[in-house]
Amino acid sequence: MKIQRAKLINYRNYKSEDFEFREGINFILGNNAQGKTNLLESIYLACTGRSFRTNRIKELFNSGTEPFFVELKFSDSDDSKFIYLNKENRPSIKVNNFEIKGRSELFGRFPMILFSPIHLLMVSEGPNKRRKFLDREISLIDKNYFINLLYYNKYLSSRNKLLREEKFDERLIEIYEEKLSEYAFKIIKKRIEFTEKLNSYSQEIHSYFTENNEKLKITYSEHQNWKNNQKYDKIIQDYVQKHRENRRRDIKTKRTNFGPHLHDLNIDIDGREIRKFASQGQLRLSAITIFFSLIPFIEEELGKKPIILLDDVFSELDKSRKTKLLEVLDGYQTIITATDLDGVPIKIENIKNIIEIENGTLRRQI
Repeated sequence: MKIQRAKLINYRNYKSEDFEFREGINFILGNNAQGKTNLLESIYLACTGRSFRTNRIKELFNSGTEPFFVELKFSDSDDSKFIYLNKENRPSIKVNNFEIKGRSELFGRFPMILFSPIHLLMVSEGPNKRRKFLDREISLIDKNYFINLLYYNKYLSSRNKLLREEKFDERLIEIYEEKLSEYAFKIIKKRIEFTEKLNSYSQEIHSYFTENNEKLKITYSEHQNWKNNQKYDKIIQDYVQKHRENRRRDIKTKRTNFGPHLHDLNIDIDGREIRKFASQGQLRLSAITIFFSLIPFIEEELGKKPIILLDDVFSELDKSRKTKLLEVLDGYQTIITATDLDGVPIKIENIKNIIEIENGTLRRQI
């Protein structure tokens, strides 16, 4: 599956533009604030049903009242259309001109990996960023995980609402705790399976990037507790009991202080926690490694090659690592944003497509 064409109407700073893409490496070039990232965002939006930069849909409109429209054409005759008629209504998402009921119907259909500078926060900031990474990337290849997560958050919200009341029905909170434990089991099990595979791929890719000079390790925070308890049928019962033991504390804090909504990914280089000890260069390379390790993971899970979107990926990398990065991308349709090709170690004949953007318009395509 390859993107052949992207059409944008009234999307951010684009009034009406049509772009063609080819197999292999595609570069989107232009100065800062011209619309390069906006184009990547529109592709990601049409494939996943959500922006990677904002939850405020109003920011995506080119003007105050006119609807925006994004359409992608693929090599296998599929197409995806994302249409927002106005800022108040829900979007219309169509695949092959049939409207779908929800964005989860896109999951797994248009496999895609995106790396942007905003994703550096996943390795440098707090656990919430890493939980969002887990939930987003697992959901995009496993719709059941996405549904389990929705139910878990629903019961978590209901339990927290009860905890804020002066008096509540104890039987009702017990029901919520049982449901929370049931969905927690499914979520944690999938997160651990995902993390184990991601760790294996990440170690191989990071060793390649660093010429075996660093060892990257990724583990799920609850991994050891689960490995020590082989009786998985008792885990749900143990979780219910833990909620009951924590209830007095939860009433005092008015929130649930136990469960996968508080878990984390542990990321180490050579046995040292990356957030505390890594340099800026190590943080950036580790984040790139983790996102690149999604490539073989998605291929294994879905049997499809993902399309790869890279926003300003070469910044702060030396020539050797830029070269290795491009070698990993061989055989994949890749769309890369950059201000220019200076310092990019690639022969011009190996670039399949160059799009030059200026102020939200296609200046030329080579």
